[in-house]
Parts: sequence; C-alpha cells; structure tokens
Amino acid sequence: MWRSLLLIAFLLGALLPLLHVASSTSSAGDEATRHQTTFELVLLTDAATTKGAVCLDGSPGGYYLRRPLVATANSSKFLVFHEGGGWCGSDANCLDRSLTPLGSSLGYEPTISGDGGGIEAVALYASLRDYTIVYAKYCDGTSWSGNVGEPIRVRNETSGRNETIFYRGRRLLDALMDDLLQNQGLDEADVVLYGGCSAGSLTTYLHIDYLRTKLSPSTKLAGLGDSMYALPYKGYKSPVNHFQQMLQWGYTAWNSSASINDRCREHYAQRMRPQDAFLCLYGSIVVNFVRVPMLIVNSKFDTWQQKAILGLDGDYCSPKVDMDGTVIPCGNDSPGAQARDRYWKIYASVMQRTVEELLPPRHGVFLTNCPWHCLFGWMNWYDSAGSDQQLNVATAHWIALLESGRIHENMTAPRWIAKEQDKCFGQKMGAHA
Repeated sequence: MWRSLLLIAFLLGALLPLLHVASSTSSAGDEATRHQTTFELVLLTDAATTKGAVCLDGSPGGYYLRRPLVATANSSKFLVFHEGGGWCGSDANCLDRSLTPLGSSLGYEPTISGDGGGIEAVALYASLRDYTIVYAKYCDGTSWSGNVGEPIRVRNETSGRNETIFYRGRRLLDALMDDLLQNQGLDEADVVLYGGCSAGSLTTYLHIDYLRTKLSPSTKLAGLGDSMYALPYKGYKSPVNHFQQMLQWGYTAWNSSASINDRCREHYAQRMRPQDAFLCLYGSIVVNFVRVPMLIVNSKFDTWQQKAILGLDGDYCSPKVDMDGTVIPCGNDSPGAQARDRYWKIYASVMQRTVEELLPPRHGVFLTNCPWHCLFGWMNWYDSAGSDQQLNVATAHWIALLESGRIHENMTAPRWIAKEQDKCFGQKMGAHA
C-alpha cells in the first residue's frame, strides 16, 4: 500500500521542512506563545451527514482555526489557506490515499501548532497577527473539485476486497464556506485573503471567483496562489507530461466540470473543444479567466514541476544554489545533466514570457529563480526576485493594497519578476533536490 503511494509521489505536492519560530525567553512567554499560535480543529460532521460532504474515505472534512493574536478595532480580517498535497491519479491511487491524512480526517489532531509542526505557510501566518486564519485540510485528492454523487467501488489489490471511496471535493468546499459564513464570522469580514500551496494553490485558482459570490459585496477579496503556475509543457522524454495524463483522467473521473472556473470551461465549449476543458486544471491557464486579482508566487525552477511536468528525475537533475547565489538547475555531475539543465532553463524562460505576455494585468506576480516548491514557509520567506525584491516585502505590499481597497478587477497589479541572470538571495538553505 505504501509502496503504491511512493510510486505516485511525483504527483504529490512537496511537504516542506518548516523552521521553528523563535519564542519568548521566559517560561510564561513560551506558554503564551504556544497558546496564541495554536490552531483548533473544526470537523464538519453535520455536512457529512446531511450533505454527503466527505473525504475520500467517507469521514467528515475539517479545518483548523486560529483567532487573531492582536485585537483590531472595527475590522475583521480572514486568511483562508488550503493545504497542499497533490492529487490521486486513478481509482486505485485514490483508495491508497484514503488510508492517509490526505484522504481521511480520522487521524486529525484536536490542535496543531502554528509555529511549525508540519503545516504550510507558517511565515505568512506569523505576519498576519490581526487575522483569523483558516487552515483548510485537504482530504479529497481533487483540489476540491470532485462532484460524483455515487460512491466509487474499488478493488483493494492487497486484501482482494472491494472498498468504497468518494469524490466529493465540491461538497466539502461548500461545507467549508457555509460553516465559515454561518459560524465563524466570514459573512462580516472586511478583508479576505484566499490562498493555498501546491494543490491548495490550484484550489485557489479554481474557486476564488466562486468565493466572491458567497461573500458580502463590501468584503475586500484577493488571492495568493503559491507554486501552481504550471505550464502544459511536454516532458523531457515524453510528449505528454505525467501531470497532464492525470488531469485528463481526473477531470472525467472526478466529474470536475461543474466545479472549475465557469469562464474557463465555457471558453473551450464555445470553441467546440469541451474535451479540452481539463486544461482548466492548469494554474497557468485557468488564472487567465479568474476575475478576482491574485498574487501568483512561483519559482521558475519549481521542484515539483521539475518531476511532474518536465520528468526530470532528481538522480539526474538536482538543483542547487551556489554560495554567491548562482542558480544551477541541474547542479550534479551525472550523465546528461547539462542537457537537462538547458531544458529546464528553456521551461523557466517560457514561464516568464507567459507571465509577461499573456497574464491579465489585474494579477500580481512574484517569480523567483530560487528553486523550491511552496514558498510561504520560513525557508523561502526572504527569497529574492531580482537584487532588491523579496517575497516577504512583496506579500506585505499586496496585502496593504487589499486592506486599503486598491485591489480590483481593472487594476494593473505590481509584479516582481527575476531576470534570467538574477541570482537567488535570502534562502535559508544553499542546495536542495
């Protein structure tokens, strides 16, 4: 079973090593810090029972909640952040996944720590002390797009028994939003940031316009898409990349058509190419149809896209950053490394040109040469996009624009884009595969 999961690891979003946040030196201060950064579990049990909003294994969905650490007068601010964790690429994969925390809520702890503890985006959370933070747990394997009413029967090859899984991501999304609106004060929010990492970032691309329809017209809303600006690009040794093969299967198997961005789906229908609407599951395509402005955060040398899109195995292509900040995409001495290095650099160049020439001006961009996947942890919080541009500063600027009411559909958003020759500064580690 675990062997099967390892075989599809190239499709799973990277789980980042997150660095511990320094706490107070006094024991009382330590206790206060731990209490303040605690996220408490909310299970959506009623929605599971009454609406069938369930994880892959049939357990209820859920989220972790952190209330603001400091009081704000006459203002209510929320960050809703979707956990990453890839996708499952077949019914058998989804059955295996249903036995893990990415497919079941049965093992969720009552509380988790917001200063590390295996959750994503901890540096971002630490910067938002006056925000209510919702960490939406990911347990459907479809970026919250699955919409199959009937249970799916799958043969367990280990036990020989037929077992049941559910593709109910859209119901989970509705249950999440309804609970936040009805029970947590999202209906009265002045400011909402909606984001995610990896598969959670794709969730943001797919559903942020839908969230706009659920919120009060007076609520200020913007997106944060971390590390899923992936291109429909051929693999190094294959005309169709692994990710695209999975999307083509999943779009139909998950019945995702009604759960993705409406304008993107209609674009392909109007061109008599409804079969190509699965391409709306690519962040670089669907974002062109998204009306709510988003800040797109991505590495041109994204280490998940390295494998899932380009098919560049880490044994033959291991990115590193030299001490002077020079980025070497395939920095090892294995046979063929130079050819793979050139191929990845071409992909990086295409990503940059796609952003500069095709992306609607309402969307902001932070595009770095620092190689990694999911950048809102402490290791990448100070990553550079040019000689004097850092992720923490760019993110703070985006949030300031949102809070001051200067983010809107007709805006020209700020962009921080590393040039080909720009080095990588600010990263906490010098090399990684």
